[in-house]
Amino acid sequence: MSAGPGGAASFPAQRCAPARQLDRRARAQVVLNSLYKQTALQGRFPCNMVALVAGTPQTLTLKQFLQHFLAFRCDVVGRRARCAGGGGCHAHMHH
Repeated sequence: MSAGPGGAASFPAQRCAPARQLDRRARAQVVLNSLYKQTALQGRFPCNMVALVAGTPQTLTLKQFLQHFLAFRCDVVGRRARCAGGGGCHAHMHH
């Protein structure tokens, strides 16, 4: 790093990727291909998708994992909305 004009810090050009400017005329596929080529936008990594489904551990696909997660969140939000409606949460909890 060195001091640039006015004493501002600047980095050597070879260490920094050039900034990309996009305008409204940029074609989506060209931009996407550029991102794939110049960044880690597309990559693979291992992921062990194990979750408790009805109390049993199961290995799930990404789609199944998201479906179960969304069902869980809908249940939580629904319970919170019922609790906020009056009567308290204890009246609506299932033991």
